[in-house]
Amino acid sequence: MNRKNIIWLILAIMIMVICLSLATYAYYTAKNFYLGSFDVDVSTKGVDIFAFNSSQEIVFGANHDNFSPENGHDVFGEANIDVELSTTKKDTKYCYEVNFQMPDEQVFRYTVYGRPELVLDIYKKEDDNEYEKVIDNFDITTQTGTLQIPTEKAGNEYKNEIYTLKNVDKIVSWKAVVTYKYFSDVNQSINNNKIYKSALKVKVVDC
Repeated sequence: MNRKNIIWLILAIMIMVICLSLATYAYYTAKNFYLGSFDVDVSTKGVDIFAFNSSQEIVFGANHDNFSPENGHDVFGEANIDVELSTTKKDTKYCYEVNFQMPDEQVFRYTVYGRPELVLDIYKKEDDNEYEKVIDNFDITTQTGTLQIPTEKAGNEYKNEIYTLKNVDKIVSWKAVVTYKYFSDVNQSINNNKIYKSALKVKVVDC
């Protein structure tokens, strides 16, 4: 092989190495800044802000004041959580699950078996819209552990999607209300001096 051919061979190898480097850079730039698609312009990088703003856990107690004929009344607690998404990209999407975390051990007992005394209501709203009820008067009197919240009432899908466009803030708000019911026709002292703790929690999942 003469000197001229060697020079051309070296130049060809150098060009091939440069092309491979650029292709690798473009792939990883797209991979790092875009979710679910690589068909993008690598010059349009951006930043997502995906955050949760939650209230404290629900804590309340039931005592003899709740059960007396003169002062008997329901007791309730409320928790809220906001799921917020904004981006400087063209658009973006995240997925998450909402769970209601109950105590690990049973707190209340049925005064009359099968008659709900502790009930759960879950509400959901997007941006400035009105709340819609997702779970209605659900009996959790003796339940423990984690309860998955569906994306809509009577639904069986638990993966929520939140989507937004560039410079548009998206907020999905969740609210849990737990109510211990007072019954005037039975003696509920079996649940006297009980303390109940629970909370709303969000878990990020793959879309």
